[in-house]
Amino acid sequence: MKTAVDKLVQRKLPDHTDDFRTLEKMEWAFSKRDISTFQSVLEAPSSIVLRIHAVCMLADIKNEQAVPSLCRPLQKDPSPLVRHEAAFALGQLGFKSAVPPLNAPWPTLIF
Repeated sequence: MKTAVDKLVQRKLPDHTDDFRTLEKMEWAFSKRDISTFQSVLEAPSSIVLRIHAVCMLADIKNEQAVPSLCRPLQKDPSPLVRHEAAFALGQLGFKSAVPPLNAPWPTLIF
């Protein structure tokens, strides 16, 4: 008879090693104010956690150069949560260059 522990051991859990490595790179990039690292995360097929984290860190950098990097997830990310966070981040930045992307029509997604 299998115990609950045996069943858990046999269950294949996702390996998040790459996500942790990416998070470490993102923390380093944040300390250097390196926007390109976050842009790469948002353009790659990353996990939703990484994409949200990238959006939030871009907002925390408080640099107008982050605006274009936040426009892509605002318009194209499949997750409504990531799109919401991108819109919030653009508003939080408070730069005039963030207003047109926020006023642009949002895509209609079919589920």
